[in-house]
Amino acid sequence: MMWKEFRIAVSFLTRLPLSYQGEWDERSFSRASVFYPLVGLIVGAIVGFVVFLLRFTGFYELAAVAALITAVAVSGGIHLDGFMDMCDGLFASRGRERALEIMKDSHVGSFAVIGVVLLLLLKFTLYQAVIASPWFFGAILGAFVFSRFMLICCMLCFPAARAEGLGVTVKRYVSKPALFWGVLLLAAIFAVSGYYPLLIAFFFSFLIMMGLSALINHFLKGLTGDIYGAMAEIGEAVFLLMIVICNAVAMQCNVSLTVF
Repeated sequence: MMWKEFRIAVSFLTRLPLSYQGEWDERSFSRASVFYPLVGLIVGAIVGFVVFLLRFTGFYELAAVAALITAVAVSGGIHLDGFMDMCDGLFASRGRERALEIMKDSHVGSFAVIGVVLLLLLKFTLYQAVIASPWFFGAILGAFVFSRFMLICCMLCFPAARAEGLGVTVKRYVSKPALFWGVLLLAAIFAVSGYYPLLIAFFFSFLIMMGLSALINHFLKGLTGDIYGAMAEIGEAVFLLMIVICNAVAMQCNVSLTVF
């Protein structure tokens, strides 16, 4: 049974060939969310492997571009689409109903274009800084696990802004144990690498992302599927930013970045 949910999660969040071709009943589709952090780990491993291959060229800019392209190609851009819709909805309107209406519209507005360009530029810069570190692989894995972990947090901690929709369907049967698997995966990455900035990045990224989610929830009186996707994209960037800050502080203070 859980193999079905795992394949549904892979099918929904990625374009990997391990997809589920059967019928997606609502309960299984929602319960598949328990595997979101694991899917994030898989996507992160693919991105990290591409970076690993290109890192030895010494052109970190090329490796960073490849990381962005790989992440979008593997995920199908599903979270970027939500981020773009969020930018249009939140920045192109001043009212809740109008914002929800804009986010449901399939057309791309100027705020979506501006937002995605700025986000990709930020990620490009952060990836360059992370790739320069010997612990780049663990940092990339942590970022993708955390970003998918945030999907579950948003579903569990905030109400739905609409009465129906894809976000409502996914949210309906999400359970708290799903959070455990996200934390467990991050703990496992730390245990293997000993790279303690992962723990610091997780703590501060979680506070930042929950605060941002709370602000959006206050405005929209709930969250939507687009917001879930946007939080995954922003969460990835925030996590990488925290890693870069931790690395910089440790270097300035001449402190080791590992516990063993």
